[in-house]
Amino acid sequence: MNITKEETGKLTATIKVEVQEEDYREPVDKKLKEYRKSAQVAGFRPGKAPMGLIKKMYEPAVMMDQVNNVLSDAIANYLKENQVKTIGNPLANTEKSQKADFTKDKEFVFYFDIAWQPDFQVPLDDSLKVDYYNIDVDDSQVDEYLGDMLKHYGKTVELDQVEEKALVYVNIPESHSHQEKEEGEEEKTTPFAEDMLINKETREKVREARVGDELVINPAKEFENKTDIRSMLELPADGSGDDQLDRDYTMVIKKIKGFKPAEINEELFNQVFPGDKIQNEEELRERIRKDAEQSLEKESEKFFFHDAVKAIRQAVEMELPEDFVMRFIKDRNAEAEEENKMSDKDIEENFDSYLKSMQWQIIENKIIEENELQVKDEEVKGRVRELLSMQMGAPGDSPEMDETMNKLVDTVMAKQQKEIEGIYQELIERKITNLLKEKIHITEKNISYDDFVKLAKERSEK
Repeated sequence: MNITKEETGKLTATIKVEVQEEDYREPVDKKLKEYRKSAQVAGFRPGKAPMGLIKKMYEPAVMMDQVNNVLSDAIANYLKENQVKTIGNPLANTEKSQKADFTKDKEFVFYFDIAWQPDFQVPLDDSLKVDYYNIDVDDSQVDEYLGDMLKHYGKTVELDQVEEKALVYVNIPESHSHQEKEEGEEEKTTPFAEDMLINKETREKVREARVGDELVINPAKEFENKTDIRSMLELPADGSGDDQLDRDYTMVIKKIKGFKPAEINEELFNQVFPGDKIQNEEELRERIRKDAEQSLEKESEKFFFHDAVKAIRQAVEMELPEDFVMRFIKDRNAEAEEENKMSDKDIEENFDSYLKSMQWQIIENKIIEENELQVKDEEVKGRVRELLSMQMGAPGDSPEMDETMNKLVDTVMAKQQKEIEGIYQELIERKITNLLKEKIHITEKNISYDDFVKLAKERSEK
């Protein structure tokens, strides 16, 4: 096999690969012998068909596979030996390559276009200046988190009197299909939500009502949704009974249900933070503040990483062979699943984003390599375990639970490759973030949560 390279641009070249029969003959013959052992050929016992017949039947397809294999290995080895760090993958040059005929040709010539990464340095020093925002957690945010918590752990209870947003269960004797309740039969009730009532005066009147009280309501004037009204009055869904909507109905309140937020007590402390031994509201609020700070710190880290990436990319000023990159993107798109394919127009309109992403990927790989950053399997497993624990509501520690969790982690590691790649990227970005915080010049700024949200929104709109 002979491989030569002809440069076609500043960062591009065409590779010529000449494949001789000796390069693929041995693996082809080995594969044909394997086929012969199991081939079912009419007139011959298994494994006894003549090799000439086996070659006639299978050799072209086997040759094509093996030539592609040796070709792929040869190009990979050539690039590695010559320390060529490519951009994307080699792309077949269909204009120069002749179509191979595996039924008669023994020698083949293939051409591939390649592009390689430019030489550059990443200035991870004080010349890079990036702001780091410390997001303050004030009492109003703690109040908001606590309110959400009380709602989350609250429950539906029966009420004596209608409250705001209560669910009112009524019996409507005059409804379309109402019949006298037979002995032992549960009385039929229809619910409506207090806040569904259109008129403020009616809502205020209803809020004074108790179980057993009668309400006189004209559904057409008090509710917006005709479908709901028909259901309440048990009228035909097709609207044929709509002449019954616009009149007064007597409704007897049989039951009232409302939502009651959780109380701040020991039961809540143990539900939300088991094992923390929280004693009172003050300690609960402090723990909420701590969790909020940790959560917002992650937002600060993301913001910092984004700004640092932008600063690094501007400092490096990397130029890539755009024609090759465009070909590479379109080539990958052609191989994508049908539902994931993009039009050429979409690719061209978003090309600048793809180019910046590829530039950062090259820079990121150099940072990882030069600083010997790595993510170990145990770190990935640990993160998978954290995510599973969060999904399962922080299950308690026990040998049985530990064994179950280990099996779940192993399953995710083995079967959910896309998710694992995402976790790897998360962890490597975390390591890069920590490295950048050590190396570059950072100006720390305190900022309120509301101002941080405004700042993030302004950035996203640019």
